[in-house]
Amino acid sequence: MTVALESFISEILVSLVSEDSSRFLSNQTKEMKQKLLQAGYSHLKIQYLAYEGTKRMKNEDLREFILDDGDNLAFAETSKLREFVTDNLPGDLAFDVTAEDIVFVDLLKSTRNLCAHHSQKAARTLSGMHKKHFHDSKVNNLSVCKTLVQKEDITVKSLGDYLKTQDRIEYICSYLRDMVFLWIR
Repeated sequence: MTVALESFISEILVSLVSEDSSRFLSNQTKEMKQKLLQAGYSHLKIQYLAYEGTKRMKNEDLREFILDDGDNLAFAETSKLREFVTDNLPGDLAFDVTAEDIVFVDLLKSTRNLCAHHSQKAARTLSGMHKKHFHDSKVNNLSVCKTLVQKEDITVKSLGDYLKTQDRIEYICSYLRDMVFLWIR
């Protein structure tokens, strides 16, 4: 489910940026200017770099540009997805990535990483540690935290029991369905 969700997120973002790429390309120009200046380049012409809005990129070129030659956009932190949506999509195309969505996707990724890689970092995330947003009492009171975060240590051996407890699998499927439908309107 996690890999499918990452693919879905990538595809929807590519599709929405392709629909109106002006904000995305303008943001990329701004980031490029900042990186050039931070790298110590101080040529006077840097300030004149701009996206004029007249050139429309072909969808396959735009896709490659957005995905940076990868298969999916990989956000190390799901909060970066919210930033991407806010910074790169026009308001009428943007969708709301809630705090609960961010925690849900982080927990879903942690479940996958624990299962696939035996990641101790993922185990700590599922136990309500590691991620900075778990240190916020408002986040800990979200239903997604109350349902998916387990206070006891989780291991690969106990992952099956973790998923069976409190109908977590049904909750994950239901939450995922509802979140995706809200995003695609």
